[in-house]
Amino acid sequence: MNNYILVINSGSSSLKISLFDFSLKEMLISFNFQALNAEDCTLFANFKGKKITEKLPNFDHEKTINFFLNFLIDKKIINSIEQLKYFGHRYVQGGEFFQKSTIIDKDNEEILEQIMDLAPLHNPVNFKTFKIFKKNFPNGLHVAVFDTQFHTTIPIERFLFPIPYSYYSNHKIRKYGFHGSSYMYVLEKAKEYFKKKKLNLIVCHIGAGSSICAIKDSKSFDTSMGMSPLGGIMMGTRCGDIDPSVIEFIHQKTNKNLYEITNELNRKSGIKGVCELETGDFRNLISLVEEGNIQAEITYNMFLNRIIEYIGRYFFALKGEVDAFILTAGIGENSQKLHTDILDYLNNIFKENMELKHQEINGIKVLAKFKNFEYLVIPTNEELVIAKEVKKFI
Repeated sequence: MNNYILVINSGSSSLKISLFDFSLKEMLISFNFQALNAEDCTLFANFKGKKITEKLPNFDHEKTINFFLNFLIDKKIINSIEQLKYFGHRYVQGGEFFQKSTIIDKDNEEILEQIMDLAPLHNPVNFKTFKIFKKNFPNGLHVAVFDTQFHTTIPIERFLFPIPYSYYSNHKIRKYGFHGSSYMYVLEKAKEYFKKKKLNLIVCHIGAGSSICAIKDSKSFDTSMGMSPLGGIMMGTRCGDIDPSVIEFIHQKTNKNLYEITNELNRKSGIKGVCELETGDFRNLISLVEEGNIQAEITYNMFLNRIIEYIGRYFFALKGEVDAFILTAGIGENSQKLHTDILDYLNNIFKENMELKHQEINGIKVLAKFKNFEYLVIPTNEELVIAKEVKKFI
C-alpha cells in the first residue's frame, strides 16, 4: 500500500492542502481554499493537470478538510484514508522554542498552545487545523515546520529591536522573520545553479505577503519582516514599516482601539489601502497603472521604492559581496514590470559589463548578468520543502 505526505498551510481565511507521493517526485493534488467562512468561499484545485474552481459558501476550516478528504476517495486519488500517515503543518511562528522542524508530541503541543500570542493572526489557526487533523489521524506523524526556523542564524545585533532590553529578556520581543520555507527552497536551487555551497544572496519573496532576506554564507543574515509578518516592505494589505507614533495618532483622531488599528494595518493597508481597492491584488493595481490611474501609479511607486530600499540596505550589509539578486513568489515570479523596473535601478548603479540574458536554465530565469553578480527569478515551492522536512522524521 502506497503512503503519502500531506502538507497543510492554513491562514485565518484560507487553507492550502497539498498531497505528495512518498518519493516527493510528484504533487498529486493541490487544494487552495480562499475566503473561508464567507459567502464567496472559493476552491482552486490543481488535479491531474486540470484546474478546478468551485464555490463552497460558508465553509470553515473543518468543513474544508472533510471536503478534501472525501475528494481524495471519490476521485480515487488514494484507495483508503489509512494511507495518510504523514502530515506537515506549516507553522508561522516558532519563537525561540523551536529552532528547527519538530514532531508535534504532547509536550510540543503544549508549547505551541502557549506561544499563540507571538503571531495572533496565524498561530491560533495553525494550531486549530493541526487539532482537526490530529482528531482525524490520531496515530499519524504530525510535523511542525516553522517559517521562523530559517532565520535563527540572524545575529543578535540584527534581531533585537532598539527598545528596553527587558522586553526581549522577559517577553522575547524581537525580530523573527518569515517565509523561511520559501528561502530554504530558493537557496538550494541557487546552490545547484552556481554549483557552490556558500552563497551571498538578496532574495525578494514578493507576493500578497512580501519580505526580503539577506543570505550570507548560505545562512539568513537579516530579513525585512519583524516579530510578525506586518513589518518590512509594503504588501497587498499590510502596511510594512511605519512610524510607531502613527498608531497613537490614529487612535487620538478616530477613537479606534488598538485591535481595530492593528486590523487595519494588517488587512486594509498596503496596496489595498493606498490605492483604495477592494482587494490588495497586485494584478488589479497593474491594470490601473496601465490605464493611467494616478493613484495606482503612486501606489506602485511606493511598493517599488520600498523593495529597492531594502535591496540597497542589504547590499551594504553584505559589503557589496553578492552572488545574485533573486525574485520569487507570485508577484516576484510573474510581474514583468517589476522585473524591468528593478533591472533599471541595477543598471543605473552597475552600468559596467551588464549583459541582458532573458534565458531559462533548469527552471531559473536569468534576467541579466553583471560583472560580479546575476539577476535571477527562481520559482519557489514551499510545500515541497515542508514535505522534505516531514520525510526527515520517517
